[in-house]
Amino acid sequence: MNKLGQNLDPKSLEALKQVVQQGSFERAAQVLSVSQSAISQRIKQLEHKLGQSLLVRNPQPSPTTAGKALLKYALQLEQLQHSLLAELYPQAHNQWTRVAIGINADTLATWLPEALAHWCEQQQVLLELKVDDQDQTHKMIQRGEVVGCISAMADMGPGCNTQVLGSHQYICIASPDFYRRYFPTTDLAEGFAQAPFIRFNRKDNLQHQYLQQCYGLNGDDLPQHYIPAADSFIQWVRMGMGWGLVPRVQAQPYLDDGSLLSLRPEQPQDVVLYWHQWGIRSELIASLLSTIKGCLVS
Repeated sequence: MNKLGQNLDPKSLEALKQVVQQGSFERAAQVLSVSQSAISQRIKQLEHKLGQSLLVRNPQPSPTTAGKALLKYALQLEQLQHSLLAELYPQAHNQWTRVAIGINADTLATWLPEALAHWCEQQQVLLELKVDDQDQTHKMIQRGEVVGCISAMADMGPGCNTQVLGSHQYICIASPDFYRRYFPTTDLAEGFAQAPFIRFNRKDNLQHQYLQQCYGLNGDDLPQHYIPAADSFIQWVRMGMGWGLVPRVQAQPYLDDGSLLSLRPEQPQDVVLYWHQWGIRSELIASLLSTIKGCLVS
């Protein structure tokens, strides 16, 4: 029999999924209440059956190309099983179901929690949010870590369904004191050429794009802070440590009370966000998309 046609052991699939999601064999073993050796053995059996390596084990376990395909299958199977049970036992009090999605930090800090709170209760979902820059979250779905993701990337290629959610309007902000120090004249380009700016992490290129598009400046040549948390990011701006781009909805209260200024109110930066999910029909994920679509605050 063709090896791909053989039945795959659900326990081995779950072991693989947990190792990748938890980031270690030890934590996967704790989650599944088995020994580390049992986890290792299940994955080895799966690799032997498929004739392919599924994990790169050092320094942190990560899926190979074959492992990513198998993880995608495992996540889809999980959603199908949830839909089947809901259809077979519509009146039953279902157990909690864990759903992992990839999101960007600004989405987490603004509209998403409120949008999903009622949905989680209604669907009995335990939500696992995995956070990265909006230009990087698509890698989570490619690795098989999440069932879907919110991303600034427009196209994920074959096999993945994409829906436009809306856009975040980002504005360039600074504290009044910072503005007086670095922008003493009306020539904003001169100020941007020397003023420090704030970046979420080294994968965040939003400020770089703004500098290049508006002033022809290379952000790598300028001083910059790395503040990888949305609330701390805007706090750092308020403290006069640098300028940064933040969603208008997040900055508006501080603009209203005068603790922040918009450096170029006539030139916001719009970031379109998309929802990506693997092409599987699942009532649970369909209801998730229905809940978040249109909730994005521009």
